[in-house]
Amino acid sequence: MTDTAASPEPKVTVTVELAVPAGKAWDVLGDFANLSWVPPVHRVEFEGEGPGMLRRMYLTADSPAIVERLESVDAESLTIVYSVTENNPLPVEGYLATMAVTPTGPGTSRLDWSCCFEPREGVSEEQAVNMVNGFYGAVANGIRDVLESEG
Repeated sequence: MTDTAASPEPKVTVTVELAVPAGKAWDVLGDFANLSWVPPVHRVEFEGEGPGMLRRMYLTADSPAIVERLESVDAESLTIVYSVTENNPLPVEGYLATMAVTPTGPGTSRLDWSCCFEPREGVSEEQAVNMVNGFYGAVANGIRDVLESEG
């Protein structure tokens, strides 16, 4: 059982080098309502503002919404934390993700995207980690492509 008082260690971390300044990356990734980096979805709905804000993504016209909650955003450290509260398409529960942008030089930055979770019943930790790693790898490359193509 996970101790909710302690900050759990990330089970998956993906790092992507970006050929864009940290400020440009943060403008996109730090805005919970900006989904330009997410693969195409059928429809998105938002509720609220700031921490506590909900984002509902529908992958198809008849799919249930994947519900994500903004836990915190820190413009000074360029860090955003969010959770998936309903219908996580990955075989995990208690999913908490952190996206942090770090300046690495003139016109370059790095995205560190990490998450902690518990595998769903019937799924081994190794299976869950492999699936999350595969998802993060594909989406992180898409984030890089979107940011770098915008100039």
